[in-house]
Amino acid sequence: MCRVWDSRTWQVTNTFPAKQYIQTHCDISANGNHLLSSSNGFGGQGCEATLWDLRQPGCKVVEYRGHRETTACCVFLPSSPGGPALVASSSHDCSVKIWDQNTAACLTTLTLDGSGPLVSLAPSDSSSLLCASFNTGLHVLHHHTDGLDLKEVARF
Repeated sequence: MCRVWDSRTWQVTNTFPAKQYIQTHCDISANGNHLLSSSNGFGGQGCEATLWDLRQPGCKVVEYRGHRETTACCVFLPSSPGGPALVASSSHDCSVKIWDQNTAACLTTLTLDGSGPLVSLAPSDSSSLLCASFNTGLHVLHHHTDGLDLKEVARF
């Protein structure tokens, strides 16, 4: 179950319905209106990211489905002026996906063969994303602002 806490009062401000699988990560949108959570799973069951509306407690907006193993991380990507709202997810299936935030359409997928589980994502600007892997270190990924292309540009 995901809960949002007010750090000033240590009171719960939002509680979301329990999902079937363990929640692995969450992120809050820059405008504070949405929460994104990701789920454990296997064989395509679970393995999703879920967009929740913080203005309507417990209101699920969309689910992003398509990973085959645990979706370890999900993040809102910084938007570019006039560009679509995008989210990214990484999975133990060695893939990173970029999604249209509103329609849940998968815009692109990048598979990092041999990387092992992709455990964390961090957007660094409107077109760059850092991805931590279990086996192959930190990957620097670049995506176009429309989300339609994703490529690895460096590895550390």
